[in-house]
Amino acid sequence: MSEFITIHCRTCGGVAHPATGCVYSPTFIVCGPCTREAWAWIRQHTGGKGRRRGPSFYNHVNVIAPPISVEPTSS
Repeated sequence: MSEFITIHCRTCGGVAHPATGCVYSPTFIVCGPCTREAWAWIRQHTGGKGRRRGPSFYNHVNVIAPPISVEPTSS
């Protein structure tokens, strides 16, 4: 007689399975819906188009101190 092992999602507490979710470690398995929700959030926050709120990094480079110019030296 074989026994079934129930794996619970570490984020929502529901039932999880490695084939439909994600196995981050042997003790941290996440269900499919939580995995899809996490990846949708990651895609939204890392691949967004347009400007983000606040100042642009590249507008403030070399603004605090005078620019440093590096010229090649001849040997």
